[in-house]
Amino acid sequence: MSVYKTFTTLTRVFAAATICFGANSAGAAPITWGGATDIADDGDVSTTGALVAAYNLGGSAATLNGVTFKQFAIPPAQSSPFVPVTSVTVDAFYTLALFSFEHEPQTLMSFDTSSGNAPFTGLSSGYKSLLGTAGGQNFGDRTTLLTLADLTIGQLYELQVWVNDSSISGCCSFGISLSDGLNGISLDTNTVRDISGDVVNGGLGQYVIGTFMADGSSQNINFARGEIGGGLNGFQLRAVQPAQSVPEPATLALLGLGLAGLGFGRSRRAAATL
Repeated sequence: MSVYKTFTTLTRVFAAATICFGANSAGAAPITWGGATDIADDGDVSTTGALVAAYNLGGSAATLNGVTFKQFAIPPAQSSPFVPVTSVTVDAFYTLALFSFEHEPQTLMSFDTSSGNAPFTGLSSGYKSLLGTAGGQNFGDRTTLLTLADLTIGQLYELQVWVNDSSISGCCSFGISLSDGLNGISLDTNTVRDISGDVVNGGLGQYVIGTFMADGSSQNINFARGEIGGGLNGFQLRAVQPAQSVPEPATLALLGLGLAGLGFGRSRRAAATL
C-alpha cells in the first residue's frame, strides 16, 4: 500500500510540474538527467570539471569530497501579521522562489531533515550538515522554482541535486519531482523500509546528476514534494567542458557579405567566358 501511495503521489506531482512549466521551457535548456542514486557517503559528491557554485539549503557551510557548499539561508516568515517569504536570492545569481502564491500561509522555509538514528548518524559531519536541512515551501503538491543565473551560453554544465528526509517514518516518503519544464525525474527522500514496507526514521534519500548546454544566461529547475512541505537539501553546479564558440551577429553578417561577393565574382567570370 505504501509503495502504491508513494508512486501515485510522485506521478501526480511530476505531471503537475510538467503542465505548469511546459510554457516556460523556452527560458531553460533541456536537462539530461542521470538515474536516481541512493545516498551513501562523501564520495557521492561529483568533482567533474570545475566548480561554479555549491549550496546547502537551510543549513550552514559544509565541505564534502573537497567541495565547499555555501550557506543558503532562508529567513522565517513574519507571523503577525503574516508576511510570507516568496523569494530568496544568494550571491546575486541563485534564487529560490514560489512559482505561484495561492493562499496564506504559503511560504518558503527551511526544514529539519536530520535524525538521531542510523544510517544518518553514520555519515560524515559535512554530509549530515548537507542532508540535515532542506529548503522549499510549506505546502505539498506546490511547485518551487530554483533559478541559476550568470551562465555562459554554449557552456556544458553538470547539476547535482540532493533530496533527503531522515526525520520521517511511516507509510510514505513523499518523494520530490524535479523538472526543467521538458524533462523530469522523481527522487525518494527516504529509501529505507522495514519488513512491513514502512519508511524508517534515519533512512537516507537520493541524489541525481543532470547535464545541460546553456542556451541563455539562466536556467530554471522546478521541484515539488507530494502531500507535505519540503524541498531540496543542496545542489552544486559544475562546468564540465569549455563553452562552444557562438559567432557574433556582426561576424555572421561579414561572412554573408564575403560569400555573396565570392558568388558574384564567379558569376562574372562565367559570363566572360561565354
